[in-house]
Amino acid sequence: DLHSTSRRQRQMCIRDRMHTQKKGIMLDTGHYMNTTTQLKTPEDAVAYLNKMIDKYEKAQMLHWFKGMHLQLSLGGDYVRKQRKEWREHPIDFDKIPFYELFRLAYDHACHIDLHQPFIGEGVREFVERVAPKYITLEYQQNSREEYEQFVETQSKILKWITIH
Repeated sequence: DLHSTSRRQRQMCIRDRMHTQKKGIMLDTGHYMNTTTQLKTPEDAVAYLNKMIDKYEKAQMLHWFKGMHLQLSLGGDYVRKQRKEWREHPIDFDKIPFYELFRLAYDHACHIDLHQPFIGEGVREFVERVAPKYITLEYQQNSREEYEQFVETQSKILKWITIH
């Protein structure tokens, strides 16, 4: 029975059902940040991520983190504002044409999942703590030049750390 087993037992069950030698967890830092609307600063985000990682470390599962999508996403203010607006002015999605609805949904997602460089006190130490084998820098950018600037900025924070 799923409810009578511990969280650790469920995690082990999921892991053991993956029938491949190459298995692990890919942590998307921005997506995890989006699980709360309370984060205001990169330092808040580092603390929130470290609190989650503490649980994996306690369960002796930190080694399961094989990769990281390293990005910052502080969309909480937008989410709170939208929730309030939609409560006050509900939208009848059935009256919106499909492609307009798709555009609205995409725009909404881009305001929540910001994909910005993760720059702040403790970011490098957090990455070193998790020690992923792979790091992906994934950003929302308007041009190749902006992307290159984001990568350069993020690289300065990481100082091209070598983990393995």
